[in-house]
Amino acid sequence: MSAAMYAYSERVSFATSLWWAVVTVTTVGYGDISPTTIVGKLSAVLLMLIGIGFISMLTSSITTYFTRDSDKVTQADNSDKLDQLLRENSAMRAEIKQLRQEVHATNKNGQ
Repeated sequence: MSAAMYAYSERVSFATSLWWAVVTVTTVGYGDISPTTIVGKLSAVLLMLIGIGFISMLTSSITTYFTRDSDKVTQADNSDKLDQLLRENSAMRAEIKQLRQEVHATNKNGQ
């Protein structure tokens, strides 16, 4: 749409305006083609906002797709690690209790 507006307002070929649109959306901006009319400049602003917004949404969607699966693996991994830590904590508490009883019994016998 912006390419068509650019072609009409700037009186250039559609192929040239399509090249301009691709260069503008990808933020390369070679500078070999630039709008000079108000309509051309407005179409450039519209193209930049929509193009950058679209590329941003596409990038975030792809990132979400890949990180969501890795989050599930990480959560399962963390759950297993937490269970293991809880078991170890329980075992250490039992050992500490036993050691306290032994120390208490030794103190009674030694007095």
